[in-house]
Amino acid sequence: MSSLPPPLPPPQPIPKKGMSGCAIAAIIVGVLIGLVAVVAGVGGYMVYKQAGGKAGVIKSAFAIANPDYDILDVDEREKTITVRHKKTGKTATIPISSLKDGRIDPAELGMTEKEAQGTGGAPEWVKYPDAKQMTAAQILGITTLVYETDDPVEKVMEYYKTEIGNKGIHATNSGSVAIVVDDANGSLQISAHNQGRKTMISIVFRKK
Repeated sequence: MSSLPPPLPPPQPIPKKGMSGCAIAAIIVGVLIGLVAVVAGVGGYMVYKQAGGKAGVIKSAFAIANPDYDILDVDEREKTITVRHKKTGKTATIPISSLKDGRIDPAELGMTEKEAQGTGGAPEWVKYPDAKQMTAAQILGITTLVYETDDPVEKVMEYYKTEIGNKGIHATNSGSVAIVVDDANGSLQISAHNQGRKTMISIVFRKK
């Protein structure tokens, strides 16, 4: 069995709600381009080039914040972004200024939040029934999802154990607060913990 996925980088501070989509996008891109500049002397330029240059870095920045969308094009002159929703195939070209906290509003593609909510690269069954999706990200082949539910931790974990059993998936570790699956499809970690009166469910999936 392979080892567990490497720990994810610490979450970045969430921009204040008053900031526009353009400002948030500029911050994300500025950080990434700055990082490229720092490592350029040790081969970082090749990474930058392989990513598609500046346009590729910008696409990557938006893709990180929107794991359920393909970023087809970013027009810096018109300040627009063209996207395709992976689950439905719907496409749209929208103003970057309409992004909320760097996230694409499903309404721009004629969808409700519930219709658009997906699981990135992770299997669809990892979404807990009626849970609220709090965060979603996909970077370097790793999908992370966080859900919130009113159900207790025990009920949540029992649900996932049943789902795994029904699908014939073998868990390498199955405890009271965490489940680990490692098979030909990838590595999957499911954990849950109490936060006030809510239960937070964390999903980390790395596709092989």
